Amino acid sequence: EMGKAALLAGREHEAELFYEDAQHVLLQMKGQNVLVAQAIYGVGIALWRQMKLHEAYVTLGRALLFFDDDHAPDKVHVLIDLAHLLIIYMGQQDKGMVFARQALDIARDLGEAMLKTIACRIVTGNLLLQGSDLAPAVQMLEQALEQVQQEDDLVEIGECYLNLSVGYYWVARIKQSYEVNRQRIALAERSPQLHQLRTAYLWPILLLISQGKWAEAEQYIERAQSIVNPLE
Repeated sequence: EMGKAALLAGREHEAELFYEDAQHVLLQMKGQNVLVAQAIYGVGIALWRQMKLHEAYVTLGRALLFFDDDHAPDKVHVLIDLAHLLIIYMGQQDKGMVFARQALDIARDLGEAMLKTIACRIVTGNLLLQGSDLAPAVQMLEQALEQVQQEDDLVEIGECYLNLSVGYYWVARIKQSYEVNRQRIALAERSPQLHQLRTAYLWPILLLISQGKWAEAEQYIERAQSIVNPLE
């Protein structure tokens, strides 16, 4: 619980230490594999938010080994994050899609609508990165956003905003791309989590510069610098 709290507070290194302590304690106990997996998963997320990408990938993969039930909902979350990490952050689309499709299959078997929506978003976002099937992909992302808004899942709403802003850009709906990212910024500013804010201001810079709106772009650059400069 301290690890979760530290992540919410944007104190990723402390979260890493808390989750590692939990992992060491739980490994000495019998029948606690699910909690061990959750602790290792927490370490992986904390590493990811510190941009230690390869370490995060290895750690999340290790978390999968402790799920006794192949159809555990928590396992779907780990698979989804592995897919997201590989596709978006490490540029390994094919490898990431293996995890995304596995997550989608399990979510369908479980009948978990929310998990299915998240896994579909990852798969659809990869189609956008490859520049194929753009119009159907954007439509699927719009449907995903509607569903997660009904569930009031703020983290997933932010991810849908991110994917949609890219999707709208690829189909030349520039104003919609800008508006969706503006909503993403407003959502990210409600919390102190820098892992969201450090990228949120970069997309409108591209959109504004491509429209020749130099003064507005410079304002976003200043905001982005104020957040990114203090980071390691």
